Amino acid sequence: MREIKEMNRIIGENIRYIREYTGHTQEELAESLNITPNHVSSIERGVSGASTRIIKEVAELYSISTDFLYFGNLPDKPVDPLIERLKRVKPELRPPINEVLTAMLKALKIQEGDEQ
Repeated sequence: MREIKEMNRIIGENIRYIREYTGHTQEELAESLNITPNHVSSIERGVSGASTRIIKEVAELYSISTDFLYFGNLPDKPVDPLIERLKRVKPELRPPINEVLTAMLKALKIQEGDEQ
């Protein structure tokens, strides 16, 4: 029984870590998982265990392995969530997104005085 509670605590801490790292609130995560914010809080505190569905969906949502949620194993190089989201964009949507991002980066350079 003690091992189960300890595993709930570890998984909850790791879910909280990745949620905060990506700048999401408990409410946003709850909405993505179709659960209540109170349930997210209970999972993060280790009071409730995360179901396999929730673990799978959290891993998919944040583009991380379930190993991280169970064991805290992070990849050698941290993954930027935005890059991971862009990788999943449908191929037909990539050209217009690329145009918008290129224009935004150009505007930032002009604002910073890096480009004339």
